[in-house]
Amino acid sequence: MFRTTVVLSCALLATACAGAGGSGESAQSPPGRQHAFVRVSNTALSPETTTLAAGGRLSFVNTSSYTAVVILQAAASDFECTRLGPAFQAEGNRVRSQPISDNGNRAALPCPMKPGSYDYGVQLSGGLYDIGNLHLEHRGRIHVEARQNR
Repeated sequence: MFRTTVVLSCALLATACAGAGGSGESAQSPPGRQHAFVRVSNTALSPETTTLAAGGRLSFVNTSSYTAVVILQAAASDFECTRLGPAFQAEGNRVRSQPISDNGNRAALPCPMKPGSYDYGVQLSGGLYDIGNLHLEHRGRIHVEARQNR
């Protein structure tokens, strides 16, 4: 009886998750969020791709056991503000965060980014004195939606 119940429950759950299309994915991407968080762990970024609404804000939360540095493939002109500091610094066509300590510390982008897609990397190292000696590196992408005309 228990086995039949488990099998039936799994079948119902699989059917519910599959939806009408069968793949479980919608044809449209999810709408952008006004404020999103990217969790940095030892093994991955979660989520790897983040979609923000126009004017949306993004924070990186470091739950890894390493010190993290976020490096955006974006220039200072890709942000809606004129000054990025103190948590982020412009370096030509890149924007780099100050080191983000481990165990749940976070850094937020200083202001919204302009619409577009931006690749970024998160470099994990052993600490402030070990920044140049990378242990791990993760890659992600930020999509910022265009403003809707009303």
